[in-house]
Amino acid sequence: IDRLLKHSFCQKEVSKLTEYDFIEYRQDRENAGVSCSTIRRELGIVRTIFNQLIKRRQLAYNPVSPVLRSLPRDREIASILSGEDFRVFEYAHEELNNKSTRNPWLFWALKLAGETGLRKAELLGLRWSAIDFAKHVATIKQVDDLPDKKGNRTTEGTKNGDPEREIPLSPEAIGLLRCIPRANDPELSDHVIPITYNALGCAYKRLKRRAKLAYRWHDLRHTAATNFLERLKNVAHVALITGHKDWRSLKRYTHPKASSVAKLLEQNPASKE
Repeated sequence: IDRLLKHSFCQKEVSKLTEYDFIEYRQDRENAGVSCSTIRRELGIVRTIFNQLIKRRQLAYNPVSPVLRSLPRDREIASILSGEDFRVFEYAHEELNNKSTRNPWLFWALKLAGETGLRKAELLGLRWSAIDFAKHVATIKQVDDLPDKKGNRTTEGTKNGDPEREIPLSPEAIGLLRCIPRANDPELSDHVIPITYNALGCAYKRLKRRAKLAYRWHDLRHTAATNFLERLKNVAHVALITGHKDWRSLKRYTHPKASSVAKLLEQNPASKE
């Protein structure tokens, strides 16, 4: 809502807003690299307001609805990386390490994202001082290079609006963290992954070309959430790890396999009573 309030259409009288105002908003958000699903959720708030005004007979037309209908649908099922995909990425990373374009932190970041479900910005904002190895818990206090309400890059806060959140770490994530070397630069030594958002993005594009795989970085988050659901079998526990506040948002990230559900049914037969 705060982001919507910064846009120029909020300076107009409601009765004078037209479809073109929201087409402009959509274009501005697309130019900023925002996904269609995010734009849809943002405009959905405004559509609801217009619908309420129509119910009260204060307006006769909802200019947001046609803009929402014109937005392409994001694919419902994301690509889930398999163990073989991670091995292909690892081989490609080893090949790139022999070139001048190598990035020694790339594969650590990729593996850690797959084991924690952290967003790219959260991962780059993760600090060694925020990890409790004894309790297997990490505190996400800030993010790296995430746009603030004005569109500027910031390192304050988390995406879901909380000043910080704690996430449980799997034994695999703890083992991985114990292997990651620390940066030599004193200014970066507390960063688990001491590179910038842009550097990680460029390095990952090179890795995908070398590996000949088309996965988005965000597919790592889908992969982690799906794996967590299969292991924990509890939506509330998975939401605690991923930071989602409702099932509708988390549903987009979890893609259980039919074979896994079939095994659960076999392990838990129906009562004969």
